[in-house]
Amino acid sequence: MADAMSVSANQRGRLMMSTERLNESSDRIKESRRTMRETEELGVSILQDLHQQRQSLLHANDTVFLLLKVPYRHHLLTGKFEGKDEKEINEERRKKEQVKEIKMLF
Repeated sequence: MADAMSVSANQRGRLMMSTERLNESSDRIKESRRTMRETEELGVSILQDLHQQRQSLLHANDTVFLLLKVPYRHHLLTGKFEGKDEKEINEERRKKEQVKEIKMLF
């Protein structure tokens, strides 16, 4: 009978240890799930920020492209670039060259 009691006490001890380990494992799983949710929320926030930054960059790119494209198209359509036609531009170049030549003489 004493033998049965010691076996029963031994089984109770092992059962308590198993229950304690099970509770600790459950706590670790709960903590892991909490960490996973926080990480997922942070990832979603980062993706939203990156999307907004991408949209801003695309808008800026479009704006710069349009700013560069409009004067060039105007030049193609009118033969003028920034209000000057090719003849005026060539005349300015010629005058600048003449000024350089005069400066070189002195």
